[in-house]
Amino acid sequence: MMRLTCAAIVMITCAASAAFAAAQVSPTDPEASNWGASLQRPVGHNALGLPMLIYTHGNVGQGVTPDDRTEVRLVTFERE
Repeated sequence: MMRLTCAAIVMITCAASAAFAAAQVSPTDPEASNWGASLQRPVGHNALGLPMLIYTHGNVGQGVTPDDRTEVRLVTFERE
């Protein structure tokens, strides 16, 4: 049986360019999925440098049991 997995991918562009670069930020793991990615955004009163990304990594199913292992992961970025 094939198990479907998901990866968190970030697309990066320069404001002056129409080209994009893609970077996978989550590990490729046939036993767990990555979902619910959320990129930090300014809301008017806070200044952002490079935004941070959070996503969920772990078992995916119809419900949650005490044996499930799910993590919320934080990704930070650096300028090249």
